[in-house]
Amino acid sequence: MLQRIAADGPDVSDEELGTIRVPTLIVAHGRDFVHPFAHAERLAALIPGSQLVAIAPKADDRIRYISELRDALGAFLKGFL
Repeated sequence: MLQRIAADGPDVSDEELGTIRVPTLIVAHGRDFVHPFAHAERLAALIPGSQLVAIAPKADDRIRYISELRDALGAFLKGFL
């Protein structure tokens, strides 16, 4: 079932992703079966100027996951100050 969900996709074409012109943060980890890291890498390659940040999986270390997610979001948002 998880593979079917992941394969379903967001129903947005590569061309549409390429037209995004707003700052975009993509956060991913290697143990998300619904949103595989390869999807995040592909999005980062298609969305101009996007930032891809890899964080620890929550299943491995919840505290580290939260910390790394907060750090990634904080660093991204500080870019707008």
